Amino acid sequence: MKYARKRFFEPEMSAKDDFLKNLNESFSAVYSAIDLPKMSLLQVIDRIKQFDFKVDSRMVQSIIQNKLDYIFNDPICDKCKINLQYKYTKETKTNTTIGKLIFQFPYFYCPKCKSYHSPYQEVLNTRPGWLC
Repeated sequence: MKYARKRFFEPEMSAKDDFLKNLNESFSAVYSAIDLPKMSLLQVIDRIKQFDFKVDSRMVQSIIQNKLDYIFNDPICDKCKINLQYKYTKETKTNTTIGKLIFQFPYFYCPKCKSYHSPYQEVLNTRPGWLC
């Protein structure tokens, strides 16, 4: 009985291990391909479409959001070179050729020059009603 049970679960675990290995390799390839802040969202999508495997839009969304959060952890005003003050975050939905992407875009304010900044939108080169 012990032998039969082991044989029954072995293919499942083997398939799961193969799937997770492929997923990790795919994630690493996509993560490396997304070069922020050097790429716009359109450039990211074009690069993703060149892969010979299907990329889930939620993976791309997660990678972009996390990279932007890291890059703009402590945003500085381009004009004044002082730290920006956080104002609010807006959820932005974008329909792309790889699927729907939903981002949390923070907006900032410079107390010195009184300017508003949306660095995530600037890097990704997105605007309302924009599709890629």
